Amino acid sequence: TEEASRPCNLMMELVLYELTQVTKKETMEKLSIYHEEEGDMEKIYEYIRATCYKNPQVFEIAKHFGYNTQYFIRMFRKAAGVTPKQYMINRQMERAKYLLTTTSLKIKEIAEQVGMSDSKSFFKNFKKQEESPPTSIAGYFRKHITTAINTGTDQQSEQTKLVCSLFL
Repeated sequence: TEEASRPCNLMMELVLYELTQVTKKETMEKLSIYHEEEGDMEKIYEYIRATCYKNPQVFEIAKHFGYNTQYFIRMFRKAAGVTPKQYMINRQMERAKYLLTTTSLKIKEIAEQVGMSDSKSFFKNFKKQEESPPTSIAGYFRKHITTAINTGTDQQSEQTKLVCSLFL
């Protein structure tokens, strides 16, 4: 009875042990992949920041990092909270805001510099993200800088001109 069930108990223990080992191995592999992807994400963010002005296609970025395009989009969205395309647009719009407030470039020139050769799509993307058109941001900044230069004391005006010359 007890001795008769002993081989069966040993066999069950071996099976359970093997299952535990397989599960442990699979879990470790998943964690390893997760950490590799996490490390890849920093490289991917950096790559996109460096190349978004060239307007790379999502499939090209996925291929560059050795991922299937659909998997790459899901992985990216999970990590960043937005799609790779939206992430690129966000970086382009950040650069556009900087150029609008620090240069006297025309809207078309800024659109080209941020990787959008079509001014209409640039205008649309900018307005969608910033809730105001690029022309109003540029106009607001330039108007206030001019006012600051013209209304300050001579010393303040000279300081403002100096600071502005660094940006404009």
